[in-house]
Amino acid sequence: MSKKILMIIPITFLFLACSNVYRSVDHSYSEEEVLQIMNEQVGAAKFVSSASSDQQNSLYFAISGPDFGLPKNILAMNNLDFISSGLDVETLQEASVFFMESVGVDSRTSEIRFYVKDENGATHTQSFSQVDSYIEPHTSSLGQNLDRFVFVMSGGGGTIYLSTHDLVPGKEELSSTIQFDVEYSDGSYLGRISALSGFVGF
Repeated sequence: MSKKILMIIPITFLFLACSNVYRSVDHSYSEEEVLQIMNEQVGAAKFVSSASSDQQNSLYFAISGPDFGLPKNILAMNNLDFISSGLDVETLQEASVFFMESVGVDSRTSEIRFYVKDENGATHTQSFSQVDSYIEPHTSSLGQNLDRFVFVMSGGGGTIYLSTHDLVPGKEELSSTIQFDVEYSDGSYLGRISALSGFVGF
């Protein structure tokens, strides 16, 4: 019995330790394919003009299917009322999430769009635009940097808070692969948007 316990604990600890350190998604989508799918499902992408060399546009996405898994793998949520009332993540046929960001020297704008197809084949979309963003600094008892970036987003589904620890070390810049925890403005936790893969800098 003791040998089994000794084997399980290191494996569990390794999984938990790595889950917040590194994430990556191997996918076969090109930038053009994602923009086309996005246009068909939730409308064309909107970015601040990148004519200035100081402006960087990024698109993060997850599309249910072979590369990203089932809808419930993408939207690990307690409820989806912020998208459309009555949806059940367990019975969704399709789900896509698109997060767009434009960052300049003194500006940051972002938008997130959701697309789902329910068990009856009906499609539902929702979008939220950034009204604020800020860093929440935090250091663990072991000295580990646990800062998180928070986006306050407002849209047809009300106000939601998106937060992520997936930052480039030492910068207020998102990593190439991110996940968001999602909360209502009253602090009610909705769940997680898992593993959005990004095309950064275009």
